[in-house]
Amino acid sequence: MQIKSSYTRSKFAATETIDNHEQYYFNPDAFVRRTFLSQIDFTVKPGYEDKHIFSAGFLHSEADDTVAHFNPDFYLNGKVLQEYFALGYTFVHDRRDIVGFPLHGSYFDIGVSAFGILPTDNTHLYSLQINHAKYFQTGKNLYFAIRNKLKFSSPVKQPYYTQKGFGYKLDYVSGYEYYVVDGQSFWLGKLVSRYRILKFNLPNNFQNNVVKASKFPFNVFLIGQLDAGYVKDDYYNKGNPLSNSLLVGGGPGIEVVMFYDVSFQLQYSFNLRGENGLFLHFSSFF
Repeated sequence: MQIKSSYTRSKFAATETIDNHEQYYFNPDAFVRRTFLSQIDFTVKPGYEDKHIFSAGFLHSEADDTVAHFNPDFYLNGKVLQEYFALGYTFVHDRRDIVGFPLHGSYFDIGVSAFGILPTDNTHLYSLQINHAKYFQTGKNLYFAIRNKLKFSSPVKQPYYTQKGFGYKLDYVSGYEYYVVDGQSFWLGKLVSRYRILKFNLPNNFQNNVVKASKFPFNVFLIGQLDAGYVKDDYYNKGNPLSNSLLVGGGPGIEVVMFYDVSFQLQYSFNLRGENGLFLHFSSFF
């Protein structure tokens, strides 16, 4: 069982998306958004590879009147308060060799969520998410990863800040990192090839009760990546040309992996808009 609670305040908020860029309202003298979130997760593991996660949560979020003025659909219908209870269930089947940076195995999860389960809740949303990944080796130092993610949600008209597609967290198409693509549903696919050019171990001179390993692995890969995705937006698509369009991007790069869990990726990416650039990605699974 895991219990999580948080309270956040912010002096800025993204109030709308224009030309697939977020537009922010900032007030240096006052907090424009305050959110309290509490969630409890129950995990059942019938075996080594499978687990069931049952979740229940509560959210209370308030926005400044000016936020609702800029975008009445921020919480919908000009509201400045959003409050609801939520339930969720996720099934996970995990056969990866290393969770933080897998090179062999597979991963699958499917999750359903309901936001606003009581008649008194002022938001009612439903979502389904599916993730699948396959990792395999075809040569001495040559590895491939194929990942797909699907998201479906309803209804079509949702609060602006909840209907996130690409450009948030790890959901992006290479070459479109500077854009956000909002929508109610999406598909994202990634194909990555990795060729290891360097592998060695760093000695651990700071062994203690937390870090007991005698050495840390260090790997360097040349990579080639091809991403594709599609975001379906039936409500906020006006003025955002990347919505309801097939996005394709990718390019070569180099990836440094340390301690099985931390990776740095430097990639030169291209997209269908004729744009290109150098992007740095960092991830940690600690």
